[in-house]
Amino acid sequence: MEQIEIKRFLLDKGIPPHVKGFEYLMLALDMCQKEKRYLHELTKSLYGEIADKYGETMTRTERAMRHALTFLPKHITIGGFLSLSLVEMEEVVFNKKRRHFYD
Repeated sequence: MEQIEIKRFLLDKGIPPHVKGFEYLMLALDMCQKEKRYLHELTKSLYGEIADKYGETMTRTERAMRHALTFLPKHITIGGFLSLSLVEMEEVVFNKKRRHFYD
């Protein structure tokens, strides 16, 4: 999925783009989509790589991502959000391909 689609997905979920964690979540979803191992290595790999890219600490990165998730209607962990989001995004892509196939 491209960055624009990930951004649209987060906006549709109600996460405002001005929140610093928004960019971190965009990158996290992109990274998890490319390599599923990140879903199991949040603290070991994901937060660290995002922090390095933005010149932040792992703690600040995690806190910003958690803050961005407070805009969702229900409380959810970062790992849970990433897992559920990947499933939803894959369904959207699958349905687009299926519609295209039958057209």
